Amino acid sequence: MKLIIKLLIGIVAGIVIGLVATQLPSAVMETVVTFQMIFGQFLGFIIPFVILFFITSGVASMGADSGKTLGLSAGIAYISSVLAGVLSFVIALIVLPLFITESQPNVGEESGFSPLFELEIDPALGSLPLSSWPLFSGSALREPNLQH
Repeated sequence: MKLIIKLLIGIVAGIVIGLVATQLPSAVMETVVTFQMIFGQFLGFIIPFVILFFITSGVASMGADSGKTLGLSAGIAYISSVLAGVLSFVIALIVLPLFITESQPNVGEESGFSPLFELEIDPALGSLPLSSWPLFSGSALREPNLQH
């Protein structure tokens, strides 16, 4: 089956499940919200490790003469991230005021379901210290050149 058809089926299934879920008892919805909260916390914990693995293995598999390519890739990634942030900020300044007025009530977190219990899993790599950048940039993976 083609990917676009699978995506459309998933979207329609999500809409139908969302409509049916409003008719479920609150105990079932609290269980679902609890699972969603635990799963989200786990993803927030494990995803940085997965990203770090892919970056480290990619840098390690590059050749010894790949410094320019690595620098160019890092520069493009940094510039595109900054441009994406600036563009989303500008779009939010222009578009959101068209849809949000002061006459609309604010919908808070307290209007939804609450989990049965809360579990706080702090991200293991919430912020990498700057001193570890040489390891992740690949300079620590290469053999040092001691010739003068």
